[in-house]
Amino acid sequence: MSTLSDTITAVLIRSLWQDAVVGLALWIALCASRRRSPNVRYVLSCAALAIMVLWPALSSLDLVHPRSITPASHASPAVPMPIDASTILGDGWRSSASPAHVPANVTASLERWALPIWIAGVVLFSLRAFTGGAQAVVLARRSTPADAALLAQIAAVARRMGITRRVHAAISERTPGAATLGAWRPLILVPSAALIGLTPQQLEAVLAHELAHIRRHDYVVNVAQVLVETLGFYHPAIWWASKQISTERELCCDDLALRGHGDPLSYAQALTALARLPLAVPRPALGAATGSLLHRVQRVLGVGGDVRQSFPWSVLLSLSFILAAGAIHPEWIRTHAVARDARLSGFVYDPFGGLVAGIPLSVEAGPFQPSYFDTTTTDRSGHFVFEHLPSGSFVLTAPQSDFVRPLRIQVEDGASVERDIHMEIDTLADEIIVCATCPSEPDSYELPASLAEEFRRDREAAAADPIRGVAPLGGWEFDRPHVYPYPPSVAPSLEGIAVVEGHIGSDGSPLGLHVVSSPHDDLSAAALAIVQEQRWEPARVQGVSIDVPLRMRVRFMRTRQ
Repeated sequence: MSTLSDTITAVLIRSLWQDAVVGLALWIALCASRRRSPNVRYVLSCAALAIMVLWPALSSLDLVHPRSITPASHASPAVPMPIDASTILGDGWRSSASPAHVPANVTASLERWALPIWIAGVVLFSLRAFTGGAQAVVLARRSTPADAALLAQIAAVARRMGITRRVHAAISERTPGAATLGAWRPLILVPSAALIGLTPQQLEAVLAHELAHIRRHDYVVNVAQVLVETLGFYHPAIWWASKQISTERELCCDDLALRGHGDPLSYAQALTALARLPLAVPRPALGAATGSLLHRVQRVLGVGGDVRQSFPWSVLLSLSFILAAGAIHPEWIRTHAVARDARLSGFVYDPFGGLVAGIPLSVEAGPFQPSYFDTTTTDRSGHFVFEHLPSGSFVLTAPQSDFVRPLRIQVEDGASVERDIHMEIDTLADEIIVCATCPSEPDSYELPASLAEEFRRDREAAAADPIRGVAPLGGWEFDRPHVYPYPPSVAPSLEGIAVVEGHIGSDGSPLGLHVVSSPHDDLSAAALAIVQEQRWEPARVQGVSIDVPLRMRVRFMRTRQ
């Protein structure tokens, strides 16, 4: 996956437990503030909802840089990774290691399907939000402008409440409850039944409540709630926190409206009168009675007790699910915990024990982790550093060095790990084919001019490398599978593989050759003669030519398969 999709997936998975933790913390805070004003609980609920969005997002920004999110439980020594024989190239020298195959499991499926399911859910809930907004627009357009008397009454209440902006009003036959629409040009929708069924004092109380929403700019917060609910539709903690915001918002407006209206009894009567009809106000509108009507009336009349917060069982259930997943698959839960930057550093030593400058190194994420890749180069003292390294399991390699085997390194969250790299002279392995009936190959091979120029520049750039591996005389680009004809001393009926070992001397010629295995003495002699003809560019360490072990397979066959 791309870095963006990795980041979104990390946000989704982290939010499963992070938002559940925030939801439980909000419940504790609301219980502790039950004797405080609803404004305090409203601010706590808004802050919790904001944290539910920001915490997973901010803790996953490390993937954008890029950084990973996978802590490990401990740091283990660097272990050379085995080199798969299938990865050996024609020169037998350059090899690569790939992480072990990770079997499919439930948690892997969750990671794979999290993003597609989330996108589909966002689309569906966006349609829900759009439908609610469209209904609110239709209500506003199909309403009748308020008369001068109602506008004057609204202006009078607004002045008492300290509202200086102009407030529009309209009469609607389609809404049974008063509602407020719009943020920049607020519009109060007054149900036509309220003009008939409420006394002037009760109508003034209803208007004061709607003006309280306007003064507090609740419409903007309500739109933000809809947006958060759309993005976090999958988490019960988000829905519960949003419900707490709506409940406390109505209590805050009740208190503010009473200061502007001044008659608790008529205000309580207005609440009960409007509640007799079922509410059908769209979500983007404000003013519909939410929360416990009995508790609101008791608060207005001054006979209600402290607010009792119901326990968020849905939030606890979601947190229990995450804990159960962690118990079943501890590596997965560690993978998606909050990670702090780690640091990996060390020195690179050549095969003779000297420090090596200018060696490029790369580090790549191992299995069970989002993609991560970074590079660095050793400084003049042979020292390398990977800063801001995400914690977890990684593979450290030197892509351009033939003497560094891939190392698997595991670092823990926020740790500073030291790992030195000791170069080793590895055996050069290659194969030569001897075929009785194969067509002969041309003695020379002409590269296209463009490729020849590119390879020339590469050789010149590599001339200054402090560590250089063995290469066929003329370069690897001229080295192709050797197909030799059967020598006269070998009967075509003889087939098999003769293995010749020795070493490549400082002048590039093979030395100390001997046959370690062969099916026939004639094949042994022929194999020694063929290997003895080969020539290489010698390996160099800090400008000094060195011997390199050699292992050559000479395959004798009648015809190529």
